[in-house]
Amino acid sequence: MELLERLGQRGAHVGADQCRCQPLPSRNSFRPLQKKSSVIDPISLGQVLFAKGDFEGALEAYRQIDLTGMPASERAPIQYMIATCLRRLGQLAEAEKLYRQVADTKGDEVLANLAQWQLDSLRWRREMQQKLDAMHKRMQSLETP
Repeated sequence: MELLERLGQRGAHVGADQCRCQPLPSRNSFRPLQKKSSVIDPISLGQVLFAKGDFEGALEAYRQIDLTGMPASERAPIQYMIATCLRRLGQLAEAEKLYRQVADTKGDEVLANLAQWQLDSLRWRREMQQKLDAMHKRMQSLETP
């Protein structure tokens, strides 16, 4: 959750005393995000969707952010969240590429360590799956006369 809070520091937040809330429109009236939308803060939207378990929606929101020219200290947390969404959606190869970029980023040792842990976890998972597959093949060969 600390990472989500750090991401939120980058987005603009309005105090409760300044908020003029409108009723939410019906679910059918929502339209997909448009690229480079200036109306919606994609970081805050991504945080909310991620927290709700909507990893596909969070991924879409995070991908709205233009990372071009962004300092590594701001880009890395967003890349980490994109990678985490991809991992949760089962897109492990793509997630691994982004985790590797974040792990190689200088300036935020904690985030780099988190990304390295995710890389180690993905490697372990892949190795265990290979061992499990080999065991299944071996069992099948023993069962077949």
